[in-house]
Amino acid sequence: MSSETVMAQSAGLVQSSGLNMEDGISESEAWHEYRAYSAWSIAGLIFGILSVSAFIHPVFNGLGVMGLIFALIGLIQVRRSSGEFIGEKMAKVALILCLVILPSNVAMHTLIYIYEVPEGYDRVSWTELQPKPSEKKIVSERSLELAGTTIFIPGYVYPGSKLKGLKEFVLVPDMGTCCFGGTPKATDMILVKLKEGITLDYSLRRRKLGGVLTVNEKVADIAATVEGSPGVHYILDADYLK
Repeated sequence: MSSETVMAQSAGLVQSSGLNMEDGISESEAWHEYRAYSAWSIAGLIFGILSVSAFIHPVFNGLGVMGLIFALIGLIQVRRSSGEFIGEKMAKVALILCLVILPSNVAMHTLIYIYEVPEGYDRVSWTELQPKPSEKKIVSERSLELAGTTIFIPGYVYPGSKLKGLKEFVLVPDMGTCCFGGTPKATDMILVKLKEGITLDYSLRRRKLGGVLTVNEKVADIAATVEGSPGVHYILDADYLK
């Protein structure tokens, strides 16, 4: 057998074994290198990390739910892909992250809800201040029942012309109304008058207030506070602020 024949046979054996003589990488290694990560696994991890924001506000718990769903889909996709996709470890990390953060947030905000109302105050929701269509009034029947009582209500400060050392301001139910909703409707505003010695600086933080509620079926003038608004029906003489 000639030397040329031996060399040709050796080259064929190397090629059939899946080795690239130029870079020394086998076909199996190259296949592993070019497999794509599951987009579901990536999304699950991103949403899992973002779900940490739920410690700030429970509305962000939805991110944890979405992360959990995406991670499960990613894990199933990788296991059924016969090697086409990778990212199983990423999906598992996302699952663990969401399964730890989501129930922790729910437990934390539940405890806050139970214990946040100080003694002597009654929790009131913004829904209770909205008149029902059947009532045919500009204020709700429930708000008239609450008039003169000491209530506790959370909300957001509506930005006005003054932002520091506020003694009077308008409270609205949510951040959308506060910052992105234009002029709130009259029953979505409470004119807050802080007790002597208490002041507030404007921020995007959710505030918790308590005090005596006054209900006016005719609107109170707050034109200087909320531009374009005809006024409010609810006034809170607040002695509690957090």
